[in-house]
Parts: sequence; C-alpha cells; structure tokens
Amino acid sequence: KSADGGGPSLVRMENSADGPFAWRPSVSTDGSPGIDDGISFKGDPLGDQDHDGLVDWVEFVLGTDQAPAWPVLTVEEKGDQLLIRHPKNLAAMGVQLGLEASVDLMEWSPAPDHEQVDRVYLENGMANEWLELPKTGQERYLRLQIRNVE
Repeated sequence: KSADGGGPSLVRMENSADGPFAWRPSVSTDGSPGIDDGISFKGDPLGDQDHDGLVDWVEFVLGTDQAPAWPVLTVEEKGDQLLIRHPKNLAAMGVQLGLEASVDLMEWSPAPDHEQVDRVYLENGMANEWLELPKTGQERYLRLQIRNVE
C-alpha cells in the first residue's frame, strides 16, 4: 500500500543506484513528502548492549537492533543460482551494504554477477532483501560488508 494514498510515501534511498530498489517506504505511517526521514545511528558503534555478539551499529543497520541474534545471511539454492537473504533497516543513513566472496577467508572481493531481485517490506521501515548469485562450481564463502559512507 506504499504511495497509493493510504500509507507511507516513497523516499529515495541515500547512496542507491537507479531502479526500483532505489526507493523505500517512508518511516512515518502517513508519509513524509519532501522530507528525508532517514535515521542516523546514535550510541557506541562498538557496544553490544544485548550481549549477543553483534555490535550495536551492525544491529541498527540490519534492523535487528537489540533483537536476539539470528543469522544475518541465509543462503538457499535455486536452480543454478544461490538466493541470499539479509535484513536491512531501510531508514539507516550513511551506510552501504555489499556482498563479498572469498575462496580462502583471507582475501575478500565484491561478489561478481550478483543482483538484487526482491525486497520484502516489514514493519517500521525494515525489510528483507534478496540477492541472486550464480553458482560457480567452486566452494566460496560469502559475507555482508557494511560500510559507513558519511
């Protein structure tokens, strides 16, 4: 119901490429036309108030803020593709997420040929984002890179 007159308005996401995933619903239920309603992190970025092993800044970015720890990335096979899900706080300002791959856990680089294929909106500006990555036949490790871009 986003942007149809009965819910949130659409807000262009900071540091986004063009396309449908460059937009998100506003945080406010009745919308926020003409206003950037993004949220900046406040607190100790290296703190872990809930003692679950994820630092508070990462939990803020992923929208798992002070929730019980759960897998940040889930991966499932879909034909010749890997389908990867991660949570995201759509209103988190000054951050950029990227998927990285490694064959040895020592050297990491951006995962080649992946694309975002879906975003499932949850409550309060949170979402699950889905990426597709071709299988290569070679064992590799994946991680979500979170960068501060302010």
